[in-house]
Amino acid sequence: MKKFRFAAPALLLACGAHAQTFSLLHAFSGKDGANPVGAVALNPASTVVYGTAMAGGGRGDGTLWSLAVGAGKPKFSTLVTFGGGTRGRSPHGALLYTNFPVNGTLYGTTLGGGTSGYGTVFSYAVGGGLSVLHSFAGGAGGEVPYGGVTLGIFNGTESIYGTTFYGGDMSCASIGCGTVFGIAPGKKFSVLHRFQGSDGYGPASTLLNFGGQLYGTTVYYAADAGSPFVMNPTSLSLNVFAAPAVNYIGGLSVDGNGNLWGLAFGGGAHGYGEIYRIDASGAVTDVYDFTNGSDGACPLGTLAVGQNNVLYGITQGVCNWGGQGNGGSGWGTVFQFDTNTYMLTTLHTFEGSDGANPQDGVAIDDFGNLYGVAPYGGKNNDGVIYKITF
Repeated sequence: MKKFRFAAPALLLACGAHAQTFSLLHAFSGKDGANPVGAVALNPASTVVYGTAMAGGGRGDGTLWSLAVGAGKPKFSTLVTFGGGTRGRSPHGALLYTNFPVNGTLYGTTLGGGTSGYGTVFSYAVGGGLSVLHSFAGGAGGEVPYGGVTLGIFNGTESIYGTTFYGGDMSCASIGCGTVFGIAPGKKFSVLHRFQGSDGYGPASTLLNFGGQLYGTTVYYAADAGSPFVMNPTSLSLNVFAAPAVNYIGGLSVDGNGNLWGLAFGGGAHGYGEIYRIDASGAVTDVYDFTNGSDGACPLGTLAVGQNNVLYGITQGVCNWGGQGNGGSGWGTVFQFDTNTYMLTTLHTFEGSDGANPQDGVAIDDFGNLYGVAPYGGKNNDGVIYKITF
Protein backbone atom coordinates (compact mmCIF):
# COMPACT_ATOMS: atom_id res chain seq x y z
CA MET A 1 0.00 0.00 0.00
CA LYS A 2 1.52 3.30 -1.10
CA LYS A 3 1.39 6.40 1.09
CA PHE A 4 1.86 9.96 -0.13
CA ARG A 5 3.65 12.67 1.80
CA PHE A 6 1.97 15.32 3.95
CA ALA A 7 2.82 19.01 3.86
CA ALA A 8 2.75 21.27 6.92
CA PRO A 9 -0.47 23.13 7.82
CA ALA A 10 -1.05 26.66 6.60
CA LEU A 11 -1.90 29.61 8.83
CA LEU A 12 -5.48 30.39 9.79
CA LEU A 13 -7.06 33.05 7.60
CA ALA A 14 -9.71 35.54 8.60
CA CYS A 15 -13.34 35.60 7.53
CA GLY A 16 -14.68 38.32 5.28
CA ALA A 17 -18.03 39.84 4.38
CA HIS A 18 -20.14 39.19 1.28
CA ALA A 19 -23.51 40.37 -0.02
CA GLN A 20 -25.99 37.53 -0.48
CA THR A 21 -29.59 36.61 0.31
CA PHE A 22 -30.70 33.51 2.22
CA SER A 23 -34.17 32.12 1.42
CA LEU A 24 -36.06 29.37 3.21
CA LEU A 25 -37.78 27.50 0.37
CA HIS A 26 -39.52 24.69 2.25
CA ALA A 27 -39.92 23.45 5.81
CA PHE A 28 -40.63 19.73 6.10
CA SER A 29 -43.70 18.68 8.06
CA GLY A 30 -43.01 14.98 8.61
CA LYS A 31 -45.78 13.90 6.28
CA ASP A 32 -43.74 15.04 3.27
CA GLY A 33 -40.50 13.81 4.79
CA ALA A 34 -38.18 14.65 7.66
CA ASN A 35 -34.46 15.03 8.25
CA PRO A 36 -33.06 15.66 4.73
CA VAL A 37 -29.36 14.77 4.93
CA GLY A 38 -27.87 14.14 1.47
CA ALA A 39 -26.89 16.89 -0.95
CA VAL A 40 -29.53 17.88 -3.50
CA ALA A 41 -29.32 17.60 -7.30
CA LEU A 42 -30.46 20.06 -9.97
CA ASN A 43 -31.86 19.46 -13.43
CA PRO A 44 -29.80 20.95 -16.32
CA ALA A 45 -32.08 23.98 -16.63
CA SER A 46 -31.73 24.72 -12.89
CA THR A 47 -35.52 24.86 -12.59
CA VAL A 48 -36.06 21.80 -10.37
CA VAL A 49 -34.27 20.72 -7.18
CA TYR A 50 -34.32 17.01 -6.30
CA GLY A 51 -33.51 15.50 -2.92
CA THR A 52 -34.35 12.95 -0.27
CA ALA A 53 -35.50 12.97 3.33
CA MET A 54 -34.16 10.25 5.58
CA ALA A 55 -37.33 9.89 7.65
CA GLY A 56 -40.98 10.88 7.57
CA GLY A 57 -43.42 10.26 4.76
CA GLY A 58 -46.43 8.02 5.00
CA ARG A 59 -44.49 5.12 6.51
CA GLY A 60 -41.74 6.98 8.33
CA ASP A 61 -38.95 5.57 6.13
CA GLY A 62 -38.21 8.68 4.10
CA THR A 63 -39.09 10.27 0.79
CA LEU A 64 -37.72 11.28 -2.59
CA TRP A 65 -38.95 14.77 -3.49
CA SER A 66 -38.73 17.60 -6.00
CA LEU A 67 -39.02 21.37 -5.66
CA ALA A 68 -39.83 23.43 -8.76
CA VAL A 69 -37.93 26.71 -8.45
CA GLY A 70 -38.60 28.28 -11.85
CA ALA A 71 -41.10 31.09 -12.20
CA GLY A 72 -43.44 31.79 -9.31
CA LYS A 73 -43.61 30.28 -5.85
CA PRO A 74 -41.55 27.11 -5.26
CA LYS A 75 -43.71 23.99 -5.63
CA PHE A 76 -42.89 20.91 -3.54
CA SER A 77 -43.83 17.39 -4.66
CA THR A 78 -43.31 14.00 -3.04
CA LEU A 79 -42.14 11.61 -5.76
CA VAL A 80 -41.53 8.42 -3.77
CA THR A 81 -42.46 7.32 -0.26
CA PHE A 82 -40.05 4.70 1.02
CA GLY A 83 -41.62 2.00 3.10
CA GLY A 84 -38.84 -0.39 3.99
CA GLY A 85 -39.03 -3.83 2.44
CA THR A 86 -37.48 -4.30 -0.98
CA ARG A 87 -37.82 -0.60 -1.88
CA GLY A 88 -35.41 0.41 0.85
CA ARG A 89 -35.66 2.83 3.76
CA SER A 90 -33.81 5.91 5.00
CA PRO A 91 -32.23 7.48 1.89
CA HIS A 92 -29.06 9.19 3.08
CA GLY A 93 -26.35 9.94 0.52
CA ALA A 94 -26.12 12.73 -2.04
CA LEU A 95 -28.54 12.45 -4.96
CA LEU A 96 -27.19 12.29 -8.52
CA TYR A 97 -29.02 13.65 -11.61
CA THR A 98 -27.78 12.30 -14.95
CA ASN A 99 -28.81 11.57 -18.52
CA PHE A 100 -27.73 7.91 -18.21
CA PRO A 101 -29.27 5.69 -19.43
CA VAL A 102 -32.01 8.17 -20.37
CA ASN A 103 -32.50 11.90 -19.85
CA GLY A 104 -33.63 12.75 -16.36
CA THR A 105 -32.43 9.82 -14.24
CA LEU A 106 -31.79 10.15 -10.51
CA TYR A 107 -29.54 7.80 -8.53
CA GLY A 108 -29.36 7.39 -4.78
CA THR A 109 -28.88 4.99 -1.88
CA THR A 110 -30.77 3.92 1.21
CA LEU A 111 -29.22 2.93 4.54
CA GLY A 112 -31.61 0.05 5.13
CA GLY A 113 -34.28 -2.06 3.55
CA GLY A 114 -33.85 -4.11 0.42
CA THR A 115 -34.16 -7.87 0.30
CA SER A 116 -31.72 -8.38 3.20
CA GLY A 117 -32.16 -5.16 5.15
CA TYR A 118 -28.66 -3.77 4.48
CA GLY A 119 -29.60 -0.98 2.09
CA THR A 120 -30.08 -0.41 -1.62
CA VAL A 121 -28.94 1.50 -4.68
CA PHE A 122 -31.90 2.92 -6.61
CA SER A 123 -32.67 4.89 -9.73
CA TYR A 124 -35.67 7.07 -10.47
CA ALA A 125 -36.75 8.06 -13.96
CA VAL A 126 -38.17 11.58 -13.80
CA GLY A 127 -41.77 11.25 -14.83
CA GLY A 128 -41.52 7.50 -14.33
CA GLY A 129 -40.86 5.42 -11.24
CA LEU A 130 -38.38 3.90 -8.81
CA SER A 131 -36.14 0.94 -9.66
CA VAL A 132 -33.97 -0.90 -7.16
CA LEU A 133 -30.65 -1.59 -8.90
CA HIS A 134 -29.11 -3.56 -6.05
CA SER A 135 -30.00 -4.79 -2.56
CA PHE A 136 -26.97 -5.32 -0.36
CA ALA A 137 -26.79 -8.84 0.98
CA GLY A 138 -24.55 -8.01 3.93
CA GLY A 139 -21.32 -9.70 4.88
CA ALA A 140 -18.77 -9.88 2.07
CA GLY A 141 -21.16 -8.07 -0.28
CA GLY A 142 -21.20 -4.90 1.80
CA GLU A 143 -23.63 -3.26 4.19
CA VAL A 144 -25.11 0.23 4.65
CA PRO A 145 -24.16 2.68 1.87
CA TYR A 146 -23.78 6.05 3.61
CA GLY A 147 -22.71 8.02 0.53
CA GLY A 148 -24.29 8.49 -2.86
CA VAL A 149 -23.05 7.06 -6.16
CA THR A 150 -21.09 8.41 -9.11
CA LEU A 151 -20.82 7.46 -12.78
CA GLY A 152 -17.70 6.52 -14.69
CA ILE A 153 -16.73 5.04 -18.04
CA PHE A 154 -14.06 2.42 -17.56
CA ASN A 155 -13.08 -0.18 -20.14
CA GLY A 156 -15.73 1.31 -22.43
CA THR A 157 -18.60 0.58 -20.06
CA GLU A 158 -20.63 3.19 -18.17
CA SER A 159 -20.97 2.00 -14.59
CA ILE A 160 -22.15 3.18 -11.18
CA TYR A 161 -19.65 3.33 -8.33
CA GLY A 162 -20.15 3.72 -4.59
CA THR A 163 -19.13 2.54 -1.15
CA THR A 164 -20.61 0.79 1.87
CA PHE A 165 -19.67 1.76 5.41
CA TYR A 166 -19.71 -1.80 6.78
CA GLY A 167 -19.33 -5.31 5.41
CA GLY A 168 -16.68 -6.65 3.09
CA ASP A 169 -13.87 -8.35 4.99
CA MET A 170 -15.79 -9.48 8.06
CA SER A 171 -12.57 -10.19 9.96
CA CYS A 172 -11.99 -6.43 10.06
CA ALA A 173 -13.48 -4.85 13.19
CA SER A 174 -15.87 -7.86 13.41
CA ILE A 175 -18.50 -6.05 11.28
CA GLY A 176 -16.45 -5.36 8.16
CA CYS A 177 -14.55 -2.17 7.33
CA GLY A 178 -16.54 -1.31 4.21
CA THR A 179 -16.32 -1.77 0.46
CA VAL A 180 -16.03 -0.05 -2.89
CA PHE A 181 -18.55 -1.46 -5.39
CA GLY A 182 -19.54 -1.11 -9.02
CA ILE A 183 -22.79 -1.75 -10.88
CA ALA A 184 -22.51 -2.31 -14.64
CA PRO A 185 -25.46 -2.18 -17.07
CA GLY A 186 -27.89 -5.01 -16.48
CA LYS A 187 -27.55 -4.56 -12.69
CA LYS A 188 -24.25 -6.49 -12.67
CA PHE A 189 -22.92 -5.85 -9.17
CA SER A 190 -19.27 -6.34 -8.16
CA VAL A 191 -17.32 -5.67 -4.98
CA LEU A 192 -14.17 -3.94 -6.21
CA HIS A 193 -12.40 -3.51 -2.88
CA ARG A 194 -12.84 -4.67 0.70
CA PHE A 195 -11.14 -2.39 3.23
CA GLN A 196 -8.77 -4.11 5.62
CA GLY A 197 -8.46 -1.45 8.30
CA SER A 198 -4.82 -0.88 7.37
CA ASP A 199 -6.07 0.93 4.24
CA GLY A 200 -9.08 2.55 5.88
CA TYR A 201 -12.34 1.75 7.61
CA GLY A 202 -15.78 3.17 7.02
CA PRO A 203 -16.05 5.11 3.72
CA ALA A 204 -19.02 7.45 4.14
CA SER A 205 -18.85 9.91 1.24
CA THR A 206 -19.68 9.88 -2.45
CA LEU A 207 -16.76 8.91 -4.69
CA LEU A 208 -15.19 11.39 -7.11
CA ASN A 209 -14.48 10.17 -10.66
CA PHE A 210 -11.51 12.15 -11.97
CA GLY A 211 -8.91 11.21 -14.58
CA GLY A 212 -10.03 7.58 -14.74
CA GLN A 213 -9.54 7.16 -10.98
CA LEU A 214 -11.95 6.99 -8.06
CA TYR A 215 -11.16 9.25 -5.11
CA GLY A 216 -12.76 8.92 -1.69
CA THR A 217 -12.22 9.08 2.05
CA THR A 218 -12.58 6.84 5.08
CA VAL A 219 -13.79 7.98 8.48
CA TYR A 220 -11.38 5.69 10.31
CA TYR A 221 -7.88 4.44 9.58
CA ALA A 222 -4.88 4.21 11.93
CA ALA A 223 -5.68 5.04 15.58
CA ASP A 224 -9.37 5.56 14.71
CA ALA A 225 -8.60 8.37 12.26
CA GLY A 226 -9.44 8.35 8.56
CA SER A 227 -7.63 9.03 5.30
CA PRO A 228 -8.26 10.08 1.69
CA PHE A 229 -7.62 7.37 -0.92
CA VAL A 230 -7.44 6.83 -4.66
CA MET A 231 -8.47 3.64 -6.47
CA ASN A 232 -8.03 2.46 -10.03
CA PRO A 233 -11.28 0.70 -10.96
CA THR A 234 -9.56 -1.31 -13.68
CA SER A 235 -6.51 -2.66 -11.86
CA LEU A 236 -8.36 -2.41 -8.49
CA SER A 237 -5.23 -1.01 -6.84
CA LEU A 238 -5.92 1.34 -3.90
CA ASN A 239 -3.46 3.87 -2.45
CA VAL A 240 -3.85 5.90 0.72
CA PHE A 241 -2.77 9.54 0.98
CA ALA A 242 -0.64 10.30 4.04
CA ALA A 243 -2.69 12.89 5.89
CA PRO A 244 -3.31 14.15 9.45
CA ALA A 245 -4.96 11.71 11.85
CA VAL A 246 -8.53 13.04 11.75
CA ASN A 247 -11.95 11.80 10.59
CA TYR A 248 -12.55 12.29 6.86
CA ILE A 249 -16.33 12.09 6.57
CA GLY A 250 -16.79 14.37 3.56
CA GLY A 251 -15.85 13.58 -0.02
CA LEU A 252 -13.37 15.11 -2.47
CA SER A 253 -13.92 17.60 -5.29
CA VAL A 254 -11.58 18.87 -8.02
CA ASP A 255 -10.90 22.44 -9.14
CA GLY A 256 -10.03 23.72 -12.60
CA ASN A 257 -6.31 23.30 -11.92
CA GLY A 258 -6.58 19.60 -11.05
CA ASN A 259 -6.21 20.07 -7.28
CA LEU A 260 -8.40 17.96 -5.00
CA TRP A 261 -10.18 19.64 -2.07
CA GLY A 262 -11.84 18.16 0.99
CA LEU A 263 -13.03 18.72 4.53
CA ALA A 264 -11.86 17.08 7.75
CA PHE A 265 -14.56 16.88 10.41
CA GLY A 266 -12.12 17.45 13.28
CA GLY A 267 -8.48 18.24 13.72
CA GLY A 268 -6.70 21.32 12.50
CA ALA A 269 -5.01 23.87 14.71
CA HIS A 270 -8.10 24.36 16.89
CA GLY A 271 -9.69 20.91 16.77
CA TYR A 272 -12.79 22.10 14.87
CA GLY A 273 -11.96 20.79 11.42
CA GLU A 274 -10.07 21.94 8.37
CA ILE A 275 -10.12 22.49 4.61
CA TYR A 276 -7.33 20.57 2.88
CA ARG A 277 -5.86 20.36 -0.62
CA ILE A 278 -4.23 17.43 -2.43
CA ASP A 279 -2.04 18.56 -5.31
CA ALA A 280 -0.92 16.60 -8.37
CA SER A 281 2.09 15.18 -6.51
CA GLY A 282 -0.16 13.74 -3.80
CA ALA A 283 0.92 16.24 -1.13
CA VAL A 284 -1.82 16.97 1.41
CA THR A 285 -1.92 20.51 2.80
CA ASP A 286 -4.14 21.93 5.55
CA VAL A 287 -5.10 25.35 4.17
CA TYR A 288 -7.75 26.55 6.61
CA ASP A 289 -8.53 25.71 10.26
CA PHE A 290 -12.03 26.34 11.63
CA THR A 291 -12.17 28.18 14.96
CA ASN A 292 -15.74 27.57 16.21
CA GLY A 293 -16.25 31.29 15.87
CA SER A 294 -18.15 33.06 13.12
CA ASP A 295 -16.53 30.72 10.61
CA GLY A 296 -18.26 27.63 12.06
CA ALA A 297 -17.12 24.29 13.39
CA CYS A 298 -16.85 20.71 12.16
CA PRO A 299 -17.44 20.81 8.38
CA LEU A 300 -19.19 17.95 6.62
CA GLY A 301 -20.03 16.93 3.08
CA THR A 302 -18.32 17.55 -0.24
CA LEU A 303 -17.23 21.01 -1.36
CA ALA A 304 -18.91 22.46 -4.44
CA VAL A 305 -16.61 24.18 -6.95
CA GLY A 306 -17.85 27.44 -8.44
CA GLN A 307 -16.42 29.99 -10.85
CA ASN A 308 -12.78 31.02 -10.41
CA ASN A 309 -12.21 27.92 -8.24
CA VAL A 310 -14.22 29.31 -5.33
CA LEU A 311 -15.40 26.52 -3.03
CA TYR A 312 -18.71 26.33 -1.17
CA GLY A 313 -19.50 24.15 1.83
CA ILE A 314 -21.15 23.82 5.22
CA THR A 315 -20.28 23.28 8.86
CA GLN A 316 -22.47 21.23 11.17
CA GLY A 317 -21.94 23.55 14.14
CA VAL A 318 -21.72 20.76 16.70
CA CYS A 319 -18.91 18.25 16.65
CA ASN A 320 -20.65 14.92 17.11
CA TRP A 321 -21.34 13.46 13.66
CA GLY A 322 -25.06 13.73 12.87
CA GLY A 323 -25.67 15.64 16.08
CA GLN A 324 -28.30 18.26 16.74
CA GLY A 325 -27.78 21.33 18.85
CA ASN A 326 -26.52 24.87 19.13
CA GLY A 327 -22.73 24.94 19.20
CA GLY A 328 -20.39 27.85 19.74
CA SER A 329 -20.88 28.87 16.10
CA GLY A 330 -24.64 28.49 16.18
CA TRP A 331 -26.59 25.80 14.38
CA GLY A 332 -24.09 25.48 11.56
CA THR A 333 -22.99 27.67 8.66
CA VAL A 334 -22.72 27.93 4.88
CA PHE A 335 -19.36 29.30 3.71
CA GLN A 336 -17.29 30.08 0.66
CA PHE A 337 -13.55 29.64 0.38
CA ASP A 338 -11.45 31.41 -2.26
CA THR A 339 -8.67 29.05 -3.34
CA ASN A 340 -6.75 31.98 -4.83
CA THR A 341 -6.57 34.09 -1.64
CA TYR A 342 -7.33 31.38 0.98
CA MET A 343 -10.00 33.69 2.39
CA LEU A 344 -13.08 32.12 4.00
CA THR A 345 -16.39 34.00 4.05
CA THR A 346 -19.38 32.93 6.14
CA LEU A 347 -22.44 33.30 3.91
CA HIS A 348 -25.07 32.25 6.44
CA THR A 349 -25.29 31.21 10.07
CA PHE A 350 -28.30 29.01 10.85
CA GLU A 351 -30.51 30.04 13.75
CA GLY A 352 -32.70 26.97 14.18
CA SER A 353 -35.88 28.55 12.85
CA ASP A 354 -34.34 28.64 9.36
CA GLY A 355 -32.61 25.25 9.63
CA ALA A 356 -30.03 23.57 11.81
CA ASN A 357 -26.93 21.37 11.61
CA PRO A 358 -26.51 20.67 7.87
CA GLN A 359 -24.65 17.45 7.13
CA ASP A 360 -23.89 17.61 3.40
CA GLY A 361 -22.77 20.20 0.90
CA VAL A 362 -24.60 22.52 -1.48
CA ALA A 363 -25.40 22.39 -5.20
CA ILE A 364 -24.66 25.31 -7.55
CA ASP A 365 -27.04 26.25 -10.36
CA ASP A 366 -26.12 27.84 -13.69
CA PHE A 367 -26.56 31.31 -12.18
CA GLY A 368 -24.22 30.72 -9.24
CA ASN A 369 -26.99 30.29 -6.67
CA LEU A 370 -26.61 27.68 -3.93
CA TYR A 371 -29.21 25.09 -2.89
CA GLY A 372 -28.99 22.87 0.17
CA VAL A 373 -30.82 21.13 2.98
CA ALA A 374 -30.54 20.97 6.75
CA PRO A 375 -31.93 17.94 8.62
CA TYR A 376 -33.23 19.87 11.63
CA GLY A 377 -34.85 23.18 12.38
CA GLY A 378 -37.58 24.95 10.51
CA LYS A 379 -41.19 25.33 11.61
CA ASN A 380 -41.59 21.68 12.59
CA ASN A 381 -37.95 20.86 13.40
CA ASP A 382 -38.08 18.31 10.56
CA GLY A 383 -35.56 20.12 8.38
CA VAL A 384 -35.57 22.62 5.53
CA ILE A 385 -34.61 23.32 1.92
CA TYR A 386 -32.78 26.62 1.43
CA LYS A 387 -31.28 28.83 -1.28
CA ILE A 388 -28.53 31.45 -1.22
CA THR A 389 -28.62 34.04 -3.99
CA PHE A 390 -25.72 36.37 -4.79
